[in-house]
Amino acid sequence: MKKTILLLLLSICMSHTMKAQSLFKITEKDQDGNWMDSNGNAKDGYVNNRIADINSILMIDFEIENIISSATKSKSLPDEIATKITALKKVIEDQKETLEEIDYIIKNTNYQEFAENPKDLYDKLSRLQKLAEKVDNISKIDKDIDDIADSLPNNNDTDGMFSRPYAAATIVLKEEQAKLMDYAKEQGIFIKFGAWLITKQDKIPLHIDGFDNIAPQQRYEVERWAISLTAEQKKELTDLQQYAKENRDKGLKAIADLADYQIQAIKKLVWTQYTTIADQINTEVDKLGADPKVQETVAKAKTLSLEIQTFKYEAEKRTAYYKSLGYKQGEAITDLVSKITSDISYFKSTLQSIHKNASDLKATINRTAVHLSPKISATFTTIINDLTTDVKKIDKLNNTTIKDLIEGRKLDAAALEFSDAVLKLSLADAKKNFEFDLANSGYREEGNRIAFKLSVFDKASDIAVKEQVREMYLFKVLPHVISTVGIIFADPFTSTAIRTQFQMAPYYNLLFKGWIDKKQRRKSVTYNKLLDWGVGLHVSAPDFDKDDVPELGAGIVITALHDYVQTGVAYNIFTGDPYWFFGLRIPTPTFGSNN
Repeated sequence: MKKTILLLLLSICMSHTMKAQSLFKITEKDQDGNWMDSNGNAKDGYVNNRIADINSILMIDFEIENIISSATKSKSLPDEIATKITALKKVIEDQKETLEEIDYIIKNTNYQEFAENPKDLYDKLSRLQKLAEKVDNISKIDKDIDDIADSLPNNNDTDGMFSRPYAAATIVLKEEQAKLMDYAKEQGIFIKFGAWLITKQDKIPLHIDGFDNIAPQQRYEVERWAISLTAEQKKELTDLQQYAKENRDKGLKAIADLADYQIQAIKKLVWTQYTTIADQINTEVDKLGADPKVQETVAKAKTLSLEIQTFKYEAEKRTAYYKSLGYKQGEAITDLVSKITSDISYFKSTLQSIHKNASDLKATINRTAVHLSPKISATFTTIINDLTTDVKKIDKLNNTTIKDLIEGRKLDAAALEFSDAVLKLSLADAKKNFEFDLANSGYREEGNRIAFKLSVFDKASDIAVKEQVREMYLFKVLPHVISTVGIIFADPFTSTAIRTQFQMAPYYNLLFKGWIDKKQRRKSVTYNKLLDWGVGLHVSAPDFDKDDVPELGAGIVITALHDYVQTGVAYNIFTGDPYWFFGLRIPTPTFGSNN
């Protein structure tokens, strides 16, 4: 009777749990071995997590009971088998922790000290009794567990006495799983499983051994200890050295000049040309007059013209902020970065709207061309084509919005379609547990994502009866070193030949990251993209004596806000002058520039 009640309760729990459970789980196995707890089980932060270290190995486990349940909802799924499997898995998962606690209590109980501390002995024995009952209850899951346990070799030590029920449970689990797989084969359950590396530009199908015929990517391990500069960084450092030399005496005015350069570039590409386009549209509209046959074209043309003029006004208002940028008003760096990112987002979204309205106008012109003169129709087409070309240019410059930066970009699961190279496999024949090494996903960068998709089919249809997609962001989560280059503004503590408070100079930083903040890196996309920090060694090339020969400065640097902001102290080895410095890495878009 007790056994019947126990299985009934487990069955009720199973019916609720399976609705929430997934078709497969992903456990991250990191390079440093931090993923396991003391009992050998995966830690919570490593199972179905949203973030993984970019060089980890992913262990993928199919939830067979849930897959079969999803494919046989209208049929009689053997609930008792699924319930037993779930209960047995839980028992085996707790085995190490339970046996270690029993062993600890037995070895650390001194019965000779009962008179001195009877409460302590009572507490230990009470706990031991509860653990023994827990082990004894294993036999209630299946009637064969007791008989199997009795048939196993009898170790006379304590561990053998308590471990035999667990060994028997493992045997029964394998038998029940075999029954479930026979049921899956009988019902005709099939699956497809695939993976994609998602970058800013593309979704790249990945090869998973045994599941597809996709060509493997070239194995690539992201450098964890990036001490040396890349070829791109070396070129950038050379360019920055020349830029610093040309702007050495400007001090903080160089930041304002940079912002003004961006403003002028935007004006040249955007509203100067768009004003001309708006004027052209208005001129052509006037030619059409009040003919009712072309009023739809007139209305849409006027809407587009007004939207362009409104955009021009709004853009001028927004960029006016940068004209006076010089940190005289004490602007917070975080506010500045946020404002620049917000403005970029505004430019992109508004221009996309203009592009859409222009496309609508073009479609209307094509539909009503019979009522327009060939010259007017051709003129409108030319205007709209020019507008579309410019919008596409700007759209390519920056595709990051604030929401993407803070929350991460939302995955379009519907866009993940299996190619013909992905195999449709019988669940009974497919691998159920396997590893995927992220190094086999080819070249990848921080912030890229990897997505896995499992589709379940029954034998009656080629349409999936159940699908699940899991995605993971890839970042450098473990302790690592990166090298960065850029521009600092150096302020010597002693008198030098420079005339402004700050002198611009190129720098090279060797930053140590992930030593203290591993938990934050594993939890938050925002932290990895915007809020992480680093500390490290700093080398810069000021020219305090202004002889046009770069000097060598070395010191310590601290960075914040994903290295957008940095400060530190250094020592000019050539001149003997100590100095402090700060640097900014502002994500200002280079509209109209090749740099």
